[in-house]
Amino acid sequence: MPKKERILKVKRPIVDASGAVVGYENDVSPYRQEIRGRAGQLWGTYNPTTGKTHDPSGKVISNSGDVRASLIPKDDE
Repeated sequence: MPKKERILKVKRPIVDASGAVVGYENDVSPYRQEIRGRAGQLWGTYNPTTGKTHDPSGKVISNSGDVRASLIPKDDE
């Protein structure tokens, strides 16, 4: 029986124009990539399998690709 591969979260910083970290991009699973603020608040998710982007409430905001950048607040609230 094949071993299941362990999926690790990959955390990459999101930086503003001045180089300050405003949040993080996380690869939670092959089906969920998310962006979160520095304090851990969810800004949005993307499913690369379906090509759908969701807002924090789970509502689909795009059926045509990853538009999570549009969900990053202008000021880190």
